[in-house]
Amino acid sequence: MSKYSFLTLPTILVASYILQLALPSSDGEGDKTPLPDVYKPLHDWLGWVYFLSWSLSFYPQLLLNIHRGTTLGLSPDYALYNLIGFGCYAVYTLSLSSSSSIRSSYESHHNGSSPLVSSQDVLFAIHAITLSAVGLAQVAHYDGIGTRGRQTPSRNCFVICCCIIR
Repeated sequence: MSKYSFLTLPTILVASYILQLALPSSDGEGDKTPLPDVYKPLHDWLGWVYFLSWSLSFYPQLLLNIHRGTTLGLSPDYALYNLIGFGCYAVYTLSLSSSSSIRSSYESHHNGSSPLVSSQDVLFAIHAITLSAVGLAQVAHYDGIGTRGRQTPSRNCFVICCCIIR
């Protein structure tokens, strides 16, 4: 651990507050969020805390892989599941945030409640799938994937991923 690791949480909290002030609120004109107006700034701020915390969690592994020049110890199954999982999450958040027909279908199935997908959710999904792809690319680049590589995804992982993608 770094001697400055105690600064991580305060830095995330301050950066989140700056993002909340600098970027527009996640509220749309037709926002049906069941929160009283007094809580919406807190909701936005916590959304940025969540975005920064989860986004920053990807970097130590990616930087360690670069520093070591290998991904041994990082399961290729994990890297593949991450890519597919965050791919599904990105499709979900992008669909709910950008498609009016999907939002109206959601509302009709949920007693008129609108989907609570914020801009932070969309940005995180895009960021997560991008860094998951980088992680899987590192596995392929540094150690190879498949029969000639030093690491291979398990058969179970391959079957599960094929079923999900299909």
